[in-house]
Amino acid sequence: MESDETVKTLVKELLLSPVLSSLEFLLSYLTPPRGEDRDRVQAEVIFAYCRQHYPNALSLKLSDLLESSTEFNSTSLYATLLHGLLSRQSTNISPMILTELKPRIFTCFQQQRINPTNFRTLSKSISIVASRVFETEHGDWQELLDYVVSSVDSDDLNELAFMVFSDLPMNMGRFLKPKFDSLYLAFLKCLSSPNMKIRILAYSASSLLVQQLAGFDVDYDNKGDLLPAMLKLLIDLIDDTNDLFIEEGLKDLVRLAAIDPSFFTKHLKQLCESMVQIAEVNDLWEGSRYAALEVIKAVNDSATKEMSAMMQNLHGEIVNRLISSSMDMLVRIEHDPAWYIMDANKGENARKNARKTRSYDLGICLLGVISSAVPGDLILPISLELIQEYLSLKGWRIRHAGIVTLAVIAERCSEVH
Repeated sequence: MESDETVKTLVKELLLSPVLSSLEFLLSYLTPPRGEDRDRVQAEVIFAYCRQHYPNALSLKLSDLLESSTEFNSTSLYATLLHGLLSRQSTNISPMILTELKPRIFTCFQQQRINPTNFRTLSKSISIVASRVFETEHGDWQELLDYVVSSVDSDDLNELAFMVFSDLPMNMGRFLKPKFDSLYLAFLKCLSSPNMKIRILAYSASSLLVQQLAGFDVDYDNKGDLLPAMLKLLIDLIDDTNDLFIEEGLKDLVRLAAIDPSFFTKHLKQLCESMVQIAEVNDLWEGSRYAALEVIKAVNDSATKEMSAMMQNLHGEIVNRLISSSMDMLVRIEHDPAWYIMDANKGENARKNARKTRSYDLGICLLGVISSAVPGDLILPISLELIQEYLSLKGWRIRHAGIVTLAVIAERCSEVH
C-alpha cells in the first residue's frame, strides 16, 4: 500500500484533473468484479482519503460522473457513493458547492434513463442537500418545490413527486405554506385515485404536509377535505386487508392530533364514526383496532372542548358502538397470580395493575371520556343494556369488563346514583 504522501498526490491528481476517466477507473474497483484484493484495498484507501479531506471536490466529481454515466451498474455506484458522502460530510460541504450540487443532483433525478431503482438513493441525496439549503435564512430551492407541485398532479410523475416530498427535511413549513393550496388540491385528487398505491402515497404525503405546516396558522376549515379523504382510504383498506398500512396510517393520525388538533375539529363526528368502524372489525390486527380508538383518545386530549361538544350531539347508535368497542378493550386482560399476593414492597397499585394491557387502560380512558360528555339520559340505557349483556355471558374477563364499565360510568355519570 502506498504511503500517505503517495496517496495524497494521487488524490490531488484525481480531483484536479478535468478528465473523469481516472476517477471512473478507480471507482470500478469498489464494485464487483473487484479484481485483485490489493487493487480493491488501494481504491478504498484513496476514496476514503478523498471523502475525508476533500468532500467538496469529490461531491462535484461524483455528480459529474452521475450526469455522464449511461451504464446501470456505474450509475448505481455513483449515486450510492454520493449519498454516502453527503450523509457523512454534509456539514463540511460549503454553501457554494451546495449551490452547484442542487441542479446537478436534481437533473440526475429527473433523467428518465436512470433506472427507477436509483430514484430513492437520489431522492435521499436531494433531501440532505435541501436540509442544508433550507436551514439558512435566505435558502431557497424553488425548482425543487415547483417540481413537487407540478409533478404530483401528473399521472406519469406523481410517484416520483411523492417520493421527493416524503424525503423533504422537516424544516420547510415557511416554504411550503405558499404552496399549500396547490398541494392540497393535488393531494386531494390523488386520495381519490383509482390506483390504491397512489392513494396510500397521497395519505402519507398529506400527513407530512400537516406536520410541516404545524405552527404556520393554516386555515383547515376552508381546506378541510383532506381528512375525510384520508379516513375514506382507511375504511376502503379494510376490504383490501391491508392491516399494515391501516395501523401505520392510524398512528399518523395520533401524531397529528398532538401536533395540530385544528386539522380534526371540523370533522370530529366522521372521525369518531370511522374509528369505531375500524375497531369493530374482528379480522383486523389487534394493533390496528387499538390504534383506531387511540386516535379518538389523542384527539380528545388535544381538543377536549370540541370533542366533548361533538359527543353531546351523538346519536344513540354510534354511542352504543363506541361504548361496546371500549368495553371490548377491557376484555384484553390476563390472569396473573400477582393479584393474590400481598407484597408490601410492591404496593397495592402493583397488585391492582397486574397483567392489565394498554388496551385495557385505553378502554377505561375512553369510557371515562364518553360518560363525561354524553348526556345521562342517552348513555344510561345504552350502557346498562351492554353491562347486563356482558354480565350474562360466560368467561370472567367479559363479566369483569361489565363490572368495571358500571364502576366507570357510576363515577362519571351522576344519573346512575
